[in-house]
Amino acid sequence: MDAPGLPVRFAITPGHWADSPQARGLIRGLAGVGHVIADAGYDTEALRRFIAGDLRATAQIKRNRSRAGSRPLDRTLSGERHLVECFFNRALLHKSCEGFIL
Repeated sequence: MDAPGLPVRFAITPGHWADSPQARGLIRGLAGVGHVIADAGYDTEALRRFIAGDLRATAQIKRNRSRAGSRPLDRTLSGERHLVECFFNRALLHKSCEGFIL
């Protein structure tokens, strides 16, 4: 999402697909990214390395409970993820709008 809370890129995938493998394709090539904010479903070392190395950004990803250890997390930035969730909730409420298909 950008600063006003609008999605920059998104992909709709089948429900049985895992979250984290889709992330790299969505964020690859983004310029000027300072932080990548994601929920615990995206907490993998490979994705964290990609964010730090290729994007030169900071991963703000909530720790998956199944993983050991702790990771730094800015709670204020992590809370911004709520804006993305609100966008998709609104989209689902209005899925019958002409031209919008889910």
